[in-house]
Amino acid sequence: MNTKYSHINFLWTQLLIEELLRNDINRFFISPGSRSTPLTLAIARNKRTQGVLHFDERGAAFAALGFGQATGKPAVLVCTSGTAAANYYPAVIEASMSQVPMIILTADRPPELRDTGANQAIDQVKMYGDYVRWFQDMPCPSIEIKPEFILTTIDQTVYQSQCDLPGPVHLNCMFRDPLAPDDNEQTEFENYLSGLTYWLENDKPYTKYHKPVLLPESPKLELLSEKIKNKSKGIILCGKVNSDFDRNSIIELADIVGYPVFADITSGLKSDESANVINHELLFDSGFSNGDLKPESVIHFGGVMISKRLNQWLTEIRPDNYISINDHPFRQDPLHIVTEKFHCEITSFINGLLPHLKKYKSDKRWLNSIIEKCKTNKKI
Repeated sequence: MNTKYSHINFLWTQLLIEELLRNDINRFFISPGSRSTPLTLAIARNKRTQGVLHFDERGAAFAALGFGQATGKPAVLVCTSGTAAANYYPAVIEASMSQVPMIILTADRPPELRDTGANQAIDQVKMYGDYVRWFQDMPCPSIEIKPEFILTTIDQTVYQSQCDLPGPVHLNCMFRDPLAPDDNEQTEFENYLSGLTYWLENDKPYTKYHKPVLLPESPKLELLSEKIKNKSKGIILCGKVNSDFDRNSIIELADIVGYPVFADITSGLKSDESANVINHELLFDSGFSNGDLKPESVIHFGGVMISKRLNQWLTEIRPDNYISINDHPFRQDPLHIVTEKFHCEITSFINGLLPHLKKYKSDKRWLNSIIEKCKTNKKI
């Protein structure tokens, strides 16, 4: 990495972008402006970045949201100071509520220009309120602050955007002039970077964060397995899940217990992946909610179910057992029918449950009756 820069502004932004890249974050949605020039140039001058220029901040933010939804990785939004950042707000709220990772870098005026009536200066401190997972008001670049601060802040930013409850993270980056580099005036920062010798010699993040592995307790899983064995008429609900590992584990469990899987549109599961995965929307005109097709147990993995008809039906039948499993600690019970909540990783939960079901033989009649109902009402 180069150690000569025309100003500390440009060294800091190079460190910032480099550390994002080392964390496998390389997609940037940029709405150009004056105050964000140091960030934009750092992105443009690094060949490993993938930048998308969009003059409209609202459009750029929703493009970043879509990228996060499709990949499970945060895109980075970059804009200038002032009301430009306010145009990100709708997408930030969507990302927060949908648990989509996103990193927002807003440029800002320095402290001496806050509350002075300076052009394009608004209060950007915690401007997205509780809709972000973490906020940092970055100081103006200075040789009085160690460069390690930049690297550890970025590592924390990436982790906060992707940990237990993924979502948006906001760094508010203050810059003093100059905002554009003078390539003819170079300062040597080798001494300033002397504490980063090991980091400069490799391509790894300065701090590597490891997500916690949330494991279910075996005695509780044993009790749950007994409920499954005693109540053969059940369904599995699959809301939004974050990995193919989780989806494959859900299908494996469904096959063993003989439960149909009602897959939400956000789940990523399709009916051609397994005989257990069905289109539940086809069932509600078939008498599915009546008589012996009422399930005794519901096991719900991942995010909320979007279908209005499904939620109305669940409210009407109110199953005796409604078990919710997701990887965050927050209440996810808009119908107020959850009887048990497990806060753990989905695949870990299923891997812990399967040994308790080793000798269990499911009754396929329940599953087959639902499949037949689905076929009867399929509209071609």
